[in-house]
Parts: sequence; structure tokens; C-alpha cells
Amino acid sequence: MTEAPIIEIKNVTYHYDHFTVLENINLQVERGDFLAIVGPNGSGKSTLLKLILGLLKKQQGDIYLYGKPLESFDQWEKIGFVSQKANSFNSGFPATVYEVVRSGLTKKTGLFHFFPKNTREHVMEALKAVEMESFIDRNIGELSGGQQQRVFIARAIVSNPELLILDEPTVGVDAKRVAQFYQLLQRLNHTRNMTLIIVSHDVGIISDKVSHVACLNKTLYFHGRSHEFAALDKEALSFFYGHDVDVLKHEHI
Repeated sequence: MTEAPIIEIKNVTYHYDHFTVLENINLQVERGDFLAIVGPNGSGKSTLLKLILGLLKKQQGDIYLYGKPLESFDQWEKIGFVSQKANSFNSGFPATVYEVVRSGLTKKTGLFHFFPKNTREHVMEALKAVEMESFIDRNIGELSGGQQQRVFIARAIVSNPELLILDEPTVGVDAKRVAQFYQLLQRLNHTRNMTLIIVSHDVGIISDKVSHVACLNKTLYFHGRSHEFAALDKEALSFFYGHDVDVLKHEHI
């Protein structure tokens, strides 16, 4: 029996008031994919993520998670999410890195249940995955933007999700650390066989970090493997973005 896609989107259209944000989107994400959704500002990228996560109620079309209609899907512990709001985290919040990451276990324990005895081990494992284990007892507000983002990824993966979704995760990250950040995501994809979806403005990540690319600008202009995207000429990309685009690859570190 063929395994159902992790995500299947069929003929999805979404409007804000009378303005069409997404039009007739069809998209599949298979287990183990590392998908980058790219597009200009206002292209509907974040709206699509919110629909997948059930944060917005779909209007037209169908969305399936693990083969189940979104409306009846109840295994949300399989999905980790790092939102744009993580980038504007209140640096004065009085919590340690350990406490922030531990809070990611509430998907499994519930808000009013005790954490298991081996909680610190789970937290440490997640922090090791993002190379932040030495910061476990530091206050989250003492960390740089890039370090905080790694901690929020640890929070998202501490419950061992199968799918990790990230919305513009490099906003506020120092440009010199962006390539390292994408290498971290690539490592999670390869070593944990974690399926990843990342929304980004950074076209330069896609040629050698992700497995698939979806170009979204209200409609889906392209969806395929990263090497197919890399073969697109400048004119095709500029038509999609509505202005001249040069694809610059990040150097390996």
C-alpha cells in the first residue's frame, strides 16, 4: 500500500475580504522532503502555512495531513512549528533556555500535567541537535537572535515531531549565520529524516540546501526538485517575482 503524502493540498483558494490571496493551489509534500516555499511579500506564503496548521479556516478546496482531512486530523504532536513571532521574542522574559525548550513538551503532557522524570534528557537531546546544549541554564534574553532561533527550533523538536514547519526563520539572524542556520535544518532533515517546510524570501538557500522548491505568488508558479529550480533562467524568476532577481548561493562554511 502506497504511503499517503504528509501534506496534500487540492484546489485551495483563499480570500481576505474580496482580495484573493491564494488561487487554486495544488501541492504535495512527501515524507523526508525539505521544501522551501519562496515568493515576494504578500504572495500568500504565510497564509498557506496557517491553512495547513488549521490556524485559518479553509474556504475552498481540501487539505489532508497524513491522509486525513484537516478537519478530522488530531495528531498535532507530529507537527512542530516555528512562527515569525519567535523573531520578536521579548528579551526580558524571565525564562531559562531549559524552561523554554521544556514548554514544547506540553503537546504530549498537556498544560496541567507533570513533566516526566527524564524531561531534562529530552531537552538536552533537542539542544544538542541545534548545538545549543551549553546554554541550557542561560536566560533566553541573554542570547543573540540567531541563538534564540536555535532554541525555538529545539522547543519545536523536543517532542520528536515528524514534520517541522518554519515561517521566515532567519529574520533577525545575522547574515553571517544564515548559511549555518540552513545547514542546521539540512542536518535535521538528513539525520532525523524529519520532513521540513520553510517559508523564506531568501532564494539563495534553495540550490544546495533543500530538496524541493515551491514558487508561490497567489498561484503556484513552480513546484519541483531544487535542481530543476536552479535550472530556471533569470527571466522566468523575474516574471514570477515581478522584478529582476539574481539567485546567489550561500557559500559552504
